[in-house]
Amino acid sequence: MRYFLLILVSAISFVAGAFWHKWQLLESDPVSLTQTLSVQASPENIGVLPKGTILYPYSDGQGIETYIVFVNSKYLNSIEPVQFQNHLTVAPLDGYSE
Repeated sequence: MRYFLLILVSAISFVAGAFWHKWQLLESDPVSLTQTLSVQASPENIGVLPKGTILYPYSDGQGIETYIVFVNSKYLNSIEPVQFQNHLTVAPLDGYSE
């Protein structure tokens, strides 16, 4: 019984810690670009986010933070569905300043 309670408390603590981390991330304040940011999906596929673009925090790691950008567009004929092996896959762009 003692081991069961220890495992149960450990599992609850782990879930609570993971939830708290995600909650803190979702409640983080958005940020604004202070200069243009080049973004790159591949060596031949480079674009630019303009100064003032609002970025919303998504995840943080060791020296790398991932942000979400929302895009409004009427040009829906220029998009197509993407099939990933895992439905929750995220395909981030690399951002850098020149």
